[in-house]
Amino acid sequence: MVAIIVIGGILLMFFIATGYILLPIVPLFILLIFLYYWHRKNDVLTFDTHHLEFKFTPLQSKRFVKYKTIIDLKYNSKKKVVLLITEKKKVKLPVGGIEDQDAEEIISFLKKQVQQNNIAV
Repeated sequence: MVAIIVIGGILLMFFIATGYILLPIVPLFILLIFLYYWHRKNDVLTFDTHHLEFKFTPLQSKRFVKYKTIIDLKYNSKKKVVLLITEKKKVKLPVGGIEDQDAEEIISFLKKQVQQNNIAV
């Protein structure tokens, strides 16, 4: 929301000062508004009883990861990405857009799931 306000303010100030509108920035501004309302309306990350589902962008398809397929979990605090290592592939779960406290809870929950899977094997 802050980015939308800042870009909107810049566009308005530039328009008032020059009388021209910066056309290349207008689509970006509209895209930011769309993404803001899309994220407010849709659940980005959902925890079900047997799987995790996430969809971080409108054009991305929903991804499902079963808890029992997660073998290992790695967290990169600089990039704010959780790497879920499953039986077949690595799945990146970006938690940069999630509040820090919620991200910590997500990571601890996933670590518990990995521990349960390793004990069950």
